Amino acid sequence: MQAYQIYSVRCVLAYVESYIVCPLARTRIFTVSQPDSDNTSPYKSKSGLSRLMAATGYSWKGLKAAVRHEAAFRQELGLVIVLIPFAFLLARSPVDLLMLIGSLFLVLVVELINSAIEALADAISLEHHTLLGRSKDFGSAAVFLSVLFATLVWVTLILTNLFSRS
Repeated sequence: MQAYQIYSVRCVLAYVESYIVCPLARTRIFTVSQPDSDNTSPYKSKSGLSRLMAATGYSWKGLKAAVRHEAAFRQELGLVIVLIPFAFLLARSPVDLLMLIGSLFLVLVVELINSAIEALADAISLEHHTLLGRSKDFGSAAVFLSVLFATLVWVTLILTNLFSRS
């Protein structure tokens, strides 16, 4: 197994023999290991039902971590819990219901991805870095667009129901 040493995010990285070196910095942030080409990841060794069970466990672990550590996810989850019963009252067809609930779940999914981007960026460096800041901004923009989409779906179906009942 080859190990790569990463020294700094702020400099141009140059691949030298078996490690990554930055000539501008001398503090090691972390080491990245890359398995040999003929070996597979030990995390991928499970198959079938045991892999499905493990993946489900990791998913629950991620959801619990999001609830515990991400205020925005907690707020959005609370809103989803409140709005789902209204979706059943508002929907006039299964497609309406799918759009209403699906748009809410889309917001949660995008928020989880945004939280993952932010956690990775913070793990790389807590100092300001233009590219890390830009990646966080992209994640935030994705959340904004998903919230905008959910709002448009809900407003459209509410207005459609109001005007079709008149």
